[in-house]
Amino acid sequence: MKREDERRREKMKREDERRERRYRDRRGDERRQRR
Repeated sequence: MKREDERRREKMKREDERRERRYRDRRGDERRQRR
């Protein structure tokens, strides 16, 4: 069970990082377009 929890936590962490990177990229694109 513990291993399953760890795997799930790793997956969630990876998903959060991907989401954060996408959000940051979107903001960067907006800033670039405004110029």
